[in-house]
Amino acid sequence: MEPYQTRLVGDYILGSRIGWGSFAVVWRSKHRFSGLQVAVKEIDKKLLSPKVSENLLKEISILSTINHPNIIRFFESIETEDRIFLVLEYCEGGDLAVYIQRHGKVTEAVARHFMRQLGIVHDQFYTINLAFINFSGGSVFMNLLNNFLTFEHGKILFWVFSAAGYLPM
Repeated sequence: MEPYQTRLVGDYILGSRIGWGSFAVVWRSKHRFSGLQVAVKEIDKKLLSPKVSENLLKEISILSTINHPNIIRFFESIETEDRIFLVLEYCEGGDLAVYIQRHGKVTEAVARHFMRQLGIVHDQFYTINLAFINFSGGSVFMNLLNNFLTFEHGKILFWVFSAAGYLPM
């Protein structure tokens, strides 16, 4: 995207690219009326196999039902002919892997705090009969305003689905 070009998806103005993967790009974005900062994950449907596409639709359905302070909030999905856009809570602190790179080794108290929050998310998934598998640093984001971890469900749930299918407990 050219620096002077503005892209509008629904009511969201796409800003700078903040992440990318095999078939998606994540943009720091802003709601054009409220000014709310969000992350918009742009998924190229042409790159998805039929099974992955089916699992993505399951993920969107599940995400729309989850409301927990330690799980990144899903606001809405916007679909076009060749793309699906997931509008998600923006976590300005980056992911846990970046946090560790910046700060180095964490103290036992900090590690305990992070692990306690991972356990809370695991319990939340357990109560809705989902398996929580991916505890990697790239899936855990720091929300600086509230000083707690949030978990990027796109990586967590999607990895669960694409690797092992839907895993009821």
